[in-house]
Amino acid sequence: MDTFFQLLSELMENISLFLDQLSALDIDTWMRLGLLYVLFLWCAIIVWAIRDVSARGGGFLWQLIVVLLIIFLTPIFGLPLYFLIRPQYRYYEEEVTPMESAHVCPEEHSATLVCYACKKPVDVDFVFCPYCKTHLKESCAKCQQEVRSEWKICPYCGTRDFHEKETEKEEKPTKEEKETEKK
Repeated sequence: MDTFFQLLSELMENISLFLDQLSALDIDTWMRLGLLYVLFLWCAIIVWAIRDVSARGGGFLWQLIVVLLIIFLTPIFGLPLYFLIRPQYRYYEEEVTPMESAHVCPEEHSATLVCYACKKPVDVDFVFCPYCKTHLKESCAKCQQEVRSEWKICPYCGTRDFHEKETEKEEKPTKEEKETEKK
């Protein structure tokens, strides 16, 4: 614990020495440091504006116009002016309206599913896949809701064995089969 307080006191001494050296600087040095800071900030704003213009799809001419705008009108006037005239979205963030989206990507807006067996698109209303003849939908034996064949559980009532009940119904022999077995 003593080492911590010792390090803390040394740090405080170093800080006070640094502040004393800063206070010993004359006004010309402070003015030069201030000017250097402003120039650095000005260059940083120019670099940021060039990167922003290129991200918004601007070509070389547009970048040159923005740089000249910021250089000649200073960041105080040039940067707000640039904010007013720049495109709203970056070229990869273009806003797409729902109408445009439906036109560009109709498969996203159509009512299609993918067959779990052959992975081809099928209509939502299809009970069988027209490509591989896979049974896509069944009725739950408990709640009679329509469920997809690949589901493990009925999402409406929670029945876990709706597949087994369907297969049991199919496997029961008919009267004719029973009579043929007796003979």
